Amino acid sequence: MYKHAGQILFSPNDLVAFLGCQHRTFLDLLHLEIRLEKAQDDAQAILLQELGNAHEREFLDLQISQGITVVEIDQNTPLEQQVACTRQAMEIGSQLIYQGALQDGDWHGYADFLRRVDEPSHFGSYSYEIVDTKLALQTQGKHVIQLSLYAELLQQVQGTRCSHIYVVLGDSTEEKLNLEDFAHYTSVIKTRFLEFVSNPPTESFPYPCNACPTCPWRNICNEQWEQSDHLSHVANIRSDQVKKLEDSGIRTLE
Repeated sequence: MYKHAGQILFSPNDLVAFLGCQHRTFLDLLHLEIRLEKAQDDAQAILLQELGNAHEREFLDLQISQGITVVEIDQNTPLEQQVACTRQAMEIGSQLIYQGALQDGDWHGYADFLRRVDEPSHFGSYSYEIVDTKLALQTQGKHVIQLSLYAELLQQVQGTRCSHIYVVLGDSTEEKLNLEDFAHYTSVIKTRFLEFVSNPPTESFPYPCNACPTCPWRNICNEQWEQSDHLSHVANIRSDQVKKLEDSGIRTLE
């Protein structure tokens, strides 16, 4: 999330982050008011990002080698220009749009690929569907949420909802998912997120979770745990065990 033209813009990644850790969202909001220092990516994170970019590019090169015409949206231009260029590419019926920028109200996102299909829309006899590349060997819940939000943004542009979303996995297989299978779940999570950001708590305390290793605020949380002698320093302790100890009046490692 970030401030743009006087408003806060949210992305599908913000929704995924909220699902993993609400304290992350609390700090994201705080960062908009008080600049917090982000943790630097380690060598593993940088390597994964590079591999992800390479996988994405391999899929793009494959499409080009098959004679598919690709329009690439310049990410070095302002958001409004990217959104306008994406719409223009859709209006002229481009076969494949790379890094398409989508925005509706407070939400925006960048789809890896928008692929033209023979289904009617505002543009005529064709419309577009979402295709995203992932290094994982199987589709994960966070991927579905992300692509479902892209599909909502896409619907606002073309006037019709795509029926499927596609994930190109790390082994280059393409998985087809029925969007309606996840619509209700995504709607519930989105509602919870919007309720949280519209009325965030005044205080929040972090608890270790699976998202910690890649969280930009991990150093801030680690410092809080050190200062409070937090129970998370007990080897292999679970969050439910922490809660039971705290409920019993045991709140520090000492």
